Amino acid sequence: LIRQRRGSAALEALREAARLARDEPRFAYVYGVALYDGVGAARGRAVLDAALTRFPNDRDLLHAVAAYAQAAGDAPAAQRHLQRLHSIEAALAGATP
Repeated sequence: LIRQRRGSAALEALREAARLARDEPRFAYVYGVALYDGVGAARGRAVLDAALTRFPNDRDLLHAVAAYAQAAGDAPAAQRHLQRLHSIEAALAGATP
């Protein structure tokens, strides 16, 4: 839909996918980023923040929320999310067989 230049239809499809697959963080991530880039930063950040509440250890969500917080001038929030991301990455690195 994006390639066909049907942005609003694409956003609607992503919204529906995120709604139907509430246990899949990737759909919420893609929808939030698409909103951020297409409709507005506030709406995209709201979707990503809500998804991060449901999936607090999702690395893609943490990275996006940190980046968007930094872009909005909220350095403390960005740092907090980056520290959480670093902790997860360190735990994963230590868990390798």
